Amino acid sequence: MIDQLACTNIGVIERAELSFGPGLSVITGETGAGKTMLLTAIGLIAGDRADASRVRAGAERATVDATICDPDDPAALAALAERVDGELDDGALLVSRSVPASGRARASLGGRPVPAGVLAELAERYVTIHGQAEQLKLRRASHQRAILDAYGGEKVAAARARYVAAFDAAREAAELLAKLNESSTERAQRAAALRAGIAAIEEVDPKAGEDDELKARAERLTNIDELRRGVETAYAHLGAREDAATAQLAEAERALASASHVDESLVPLVDQLDESATVIADVASQLSGYLGDLDVAPGELDQIHARRAAITQLLRIYGPEITDALAWRDDAARELTELDDSPEALAAARAAAEQTAAALTKAATALRQARRAAAQELGAAITAELADLAMPNARVRIRVEEIEPARHGADEIAFELAAHTGADFLPITQGASGGELSRLMLALEVCIAASQPARTFVFDEIDAGIGGETATRVGKRLARLAAHHQVIVVTHVAQVAAFASGHIVIEKHDGATVRTTARAVEGDQRVAEVARMLGGTDTDVALTHAAELIAAAS
Repeated sequence: MIDQLACTNIGVIERAELSFGPGLSVITGETGAGKTMLLTAIGLIAGDRADASRVRAGAERATVDATICDPDDPAALAALAERVDGELDDGALLVSRSVPASGRARASLGGRPVPAGVLAELAERYVTIHGQAEQLKLRRASHQRAILDAYGGEKVAAARARYVAAFDAAREAAELLAKLNESSTERAQRAAALRAGIAAIEEVDPKAGEDDELKARAERLTNIDELRRGVETAYAHLGAREDAATAQLAEAERALASASHVDESLVPLVDQLDESATVIADVASQLSGYLGDLDVAPGELDQIHARRAAITQLLRIYGPEITDALAWRDDAARELTELDDSPEALAAARAAAEQTAAALTKAATALRQARRAAAQELGAAITAELADLAMPNARVRIRVEEIEPARHGADEIAFELAAHTGADFLPITQGASGGELSRLMLALEVCIAASQPARTFVFDEIDAGIGGETATRVGKRLARLAAHHQVIVVTHVAQVAAFASGHIVIEKHDGATVRTTARAVEGDQRVAEVARMLGGTDTDVALTHAAELIAAAS
């Protein structure tokens, strides 16, 4: 609900700071004082289009700040703030809108700048402003269906859950059957292409990393003569000749060993020569073995080139890497299984499609019955409410007609109104005048109040053209709605204002510049305001009448 609302430079309102509690709050004041500007302010924080003409004359910009709280589900509010990287302030969400006299309007949520569309999403859950936009929304079949389903409660919810499960199963079975029933020629061509690709890959049978290994082996064989010359020369210098390094190191070691008998400090050098001779002998031995391995089987290089060419050709189609070709082969094998057009597979798919279609029909019928029961009850409830709102001959019916199944059901939902005796039933937003439509919307909201999550309802001119007992009945319905939701009403009628739990008066002050203030009233001040609404006097008779009206309402 809206906890706090502060606005500056909105129309004639220079500044206003308001607190709204739960229940019914009314906004009253003289004509032209700027009451509807507060609704403009609420509309701005609900994502309405920012209109620079609403900025107070001479001001640079208009601003609106509001705090939204959700006592029933604070986690939902926190999740919305987190989605835009915003934060809650003591459990409340701060919503701000700034409209310059010229330039671009800005919005923020939880301290973070957001598009105005995000504010509209917030309002979709928390605020309903009854006016043209709400009437347009009521025209949507999806909105009417949502209202009926919510009113139907657990019975409709359970039936719809079973229907959705049946719908998904039937659609999946139908898609499989359609796939199996595709043109046998097309499927055969696809299967042939898959088998050919699998056969081509399996014929080459590449191994992951094999192409790199073949490349290295081919490069070695291509340069084998150069390798052999280099290794043979090194081997000859190390140990294959009389003057090889191993022979010279042996001579040096013997000479130095003899000298070490005279000078023991030479012994470490003798050891180092011995170690060097061992290392060189080991290298010479490895080179000898390497030379032995350099023998090439006849035709080996040609075989490697042929193998590399086969792999390259394969990868042009199924690559670019060997791992890609192997993955394609595995996917193709799975698809071949799905393309199985055996009579057994087709018969099984047909049987599954028939069974799930029958289950869907049964679930759709059950959902339709639950909806029709709820529709009859809701239509009768709205009709009864309208009879008490000076529309005694109005009738509301809710049609639930069978249509092609969709995921939301196999029903078309239509709210219709016959505004008076002899009138034809018309779509609910077309069969009533402006004042009748406002009362119709109120009757609808009262009837579905308990089935909806708590939210804020804002009404303007719902009492237009009514008075006396009808106005009292409107006030009673607003109070009933306020038992489940926060309700804010701009009203000119004392009988409606008498039912409020919170009362705000808008006052215009003339001077060098016209300005408007807003203040909460209670006690004697509230009695005086209701007396003004009754007849504009503050006589004892008027005050007594106002006090009696408030007492009777409470």
